[in-house]
Amino acid sequence: MTNDVPPRAAPATPRSVRESAALARIGDPRYDCRMAARVRCGALFRVALGGCFLAALGCGGGQLGNGVTLGGADSGARDASGADVRDASRPNAHDGSPPSSDARDASPPPPDARDASRPEARDASPPDAATTPTICPDVSYADCTSAPGCETPLGTATDCAFCGDPACTIANTLLTCRSANGCTSAACAVGYANCDHGWPDCETVIATGASCLPMYLGSVGYVTIRYASAAAAIGPDGSIFFGGIFQGTVSFGTPAAPDVRVTTPGDDYGFITKFNADGSYAWTQAFPATGESTLITGLAATADGGVVAVGDYQGTIDLDPGAGVQSHQTMALAQFSEAFVVKLAGDGSFVWGGTLAQQSFDSASNTAGVAIDGTGAIYVAGWYSGDVDFDLGPGTRVHTSRVTGGGDTGEAADAAALVKLTPDGELGWVQTNDGGACVPMPGAIAVATDGEIWVLGGQTDYGVCLPPAEGNSGVVAFAAYGPDGTPRGYWGIGGVNSLMWPRSIAAGPNGSVYIGGGAWGFPDLDPGSGMVTRLAGTPIAGGFILAVAFDGSYLWDRTIADGEVDAVAGAPDGGVIGLGQYGAPVGTQADVYVTKLDADGTAAWTFSSGEIAGTVVSSGNVFVVTGSNGNSMSDMEPGPGVDVIDGATLYLSRFQF
Repeated sequence: MTNDVPPRAAPATPRSVRESAALARIGDPRYDCRMAARVRCGALFRVALGGCFLAALGCGGGQLGNGVTLGGADSGARDASGADVRDASRPNAHDGSPPSSDARDASPPPPDARDASRPEARDASPPDAATTPTICPDVSYADCTSAPGCETPLGTATDCAFCGDPACTIANTLLTCRSANGCTSAACAVGYANCDHGWPDCETVIATGASCLPMYLGSVGYVTIRYASAAAAIGPDGSIFFGGIFQGTVSFGTPAAPDVRVTTPGDDYGFITKFNADGSYAWTQAFPATGESTLITGLAATADGGVVAVGDYQGTIDLDPGAGVQSHQTMALAQFSEAFVVKLAGDGSFVWGGTLAQQSFDSASNTAGVAIDGTGAIYVAGWYSGDVDFDLGPGTRVHTSRVTGGGDTGEAADAAALVKLTPDGELGWVQTNDGGACVPMPGAIAVATDGEIWVLGGQTDYGVCLPPAEGNSGVVAFAAYGPDGTPRGYWGIGGVNSLMWPRSIAAGPNGSVYIGGGAWGFPDLDPGSGMVTRLAGTPIAGGFILAVAFDGSYLWDRTIADGEVDAVAGAPDGGVIGLGQYGAPVGTQADVYVTKLDADGTAAWTFSSGEIAGTVVSSGNVFVVTGSNGNSMSDMEPGPGVDVIDGATLYLSRFQF
């Protein structure tokens, strides 16, 4: 980042290390998983049901950890008052003249312009044996000199995405390579806003206040002991639902009217808390369960004022938080989870609920998220293995995912599933890999403004849905379906020069969607036949936000240097809000960033919020951010005010545009 952002004395700390430090302070079980990821070459990790699954990344060339700083190449200055001191010699500086006509070009560049940004496009002549470029096993390095080997680190001022590609010098923005968009725009650095919108730089210091910033409405924090879940939803009347898990004694409610809930020792209970539109406390409902494997993975508000929750459990769970009992139990001796779906009314009372029930000892079902369309139909994305009944009611709809080589009936294999339920919880249809459908291994789900259902995830191992050239471990996959379950398209981004992991998908304007996630290396962000190669983070994982049209075609993208994107939400002006972790040193208080981009990708603002990201949800002119803190104080007010949350908490912050 450039201009007035204090230089770091050392390279940014990888996210796995930063989260380990925070989680160690709050005693979260994910700590062991994060510590396991502290290998020199990095690791992808997934935490589910108390288990830690690692997929180690390669360490080609032995060059990772060389301390390449992903910062901007140039910095301007500010006077003591915080006003921007313009440098007329700096590109994109205010010099009194109007901006160039292409400074705010919302239309995507033509394919040949995007291709020209690729290193191989710089010289159309075929290389001879003496000039053939070196293929570097570590893509964060390149062969930019006459010396043999891969000696030049990328992500620098002079060699950003490839040799000779300069980094942009847009004031107070995150690292962007000139090859990305000609330096016409970049996400604001944390603590800055682009309020004038006539120039690409972010000239306003958020701590001093600015008219273009959202209004902060307040935060609430609960000491839940368990911080792996932080789901949220906003109802049509502006009410807010907040979901997660807790252990021990937790005081919900307010200091004047506490609402104390207590779990049995050692067990995790799920909870949903409702706040009224004015932010006042309404109620909390808890779902008693056994063991430490309960998760609430998603919430969706219903048109009648209620809420639908999805999650997983292992052991037993009571889905009726009232006086009634809706008890479910995983199969005896089963060591895997079972997914649940439950609806509560606006007053918190139980409406209906059920599970995607195991049918054999080696079977499992899990949920990734839930979304509701304009008709009230409910869509649940998840994955399963073995034999699972997808009918929540008395009927049966068993699907089986098995591969040969595990006894007479085969070995259980993970498969993806997309389930449609009626507003009453009855089964509509199921799309599964074992049934021949191309469903990504889900990480998130969204309903677009045109009613299409989009699922974001990874390329499935159960059948190949992408062409062989695209079907590799570096691919993020996403698919669209009609309300009747008809597949409308299946796309992928990524490629062999990157590692990517999907996080979130949200509706944009005109049937488009926004996709957010993490990446390392140089992914191709064009889902079509074109090539849009971006520097997404080396040696530290970065993030990306990608805008995709209703037909799956590329619109635009922005990368976040040193900052994975954990969640995205559509903004009321057609833009997008992104939430993620940025590469701050261990021990700093604000590891989470919230960034806003306009509908054409123009930067709006970026501020900090808490230590570990949860989710971001937007509806109407209100949006909420969730996450968790370690045993430290965090100022949740991004502007000149102060609103401190102290200690290990699961928090929710409210904002208004």
